[in-house]
Amino acid sequence: EWKATWDSLQNGDTWCSVCSGNKNYMEHRIAVIRAIIESKNGSLISHGTFLKEGIVVQCERGHRWKARAEHLRNGHWCGKCAVMARKLSN
Repeated sequence: EWKATWDSLQNGDTWCSVCSGNKNYMEHRIAVIRAIIESKNGSLISHGTFLKEGIVVQCERGHRWKARAEHLRNGHWCGKCAVMARKLSN
């Protein structure tokens, strides 16, 4: 399963990465997300299928949550740690 627009399917721009011969696409995507997570001293617990189940991430304090790849790429991180940081700064 993957996201595609009707136009991209008609134009041949998007198709299943496995069937199209690009089997390394998902491995590359996982590696990019893993690098983002590890740069914040976190751990990738489970990646399921990015589009359906989301990603289970653990921060360095042990908090676990489901995240979306695009949120991690945009800098979003552990909500519990963010709340704790706000409380400490007040």
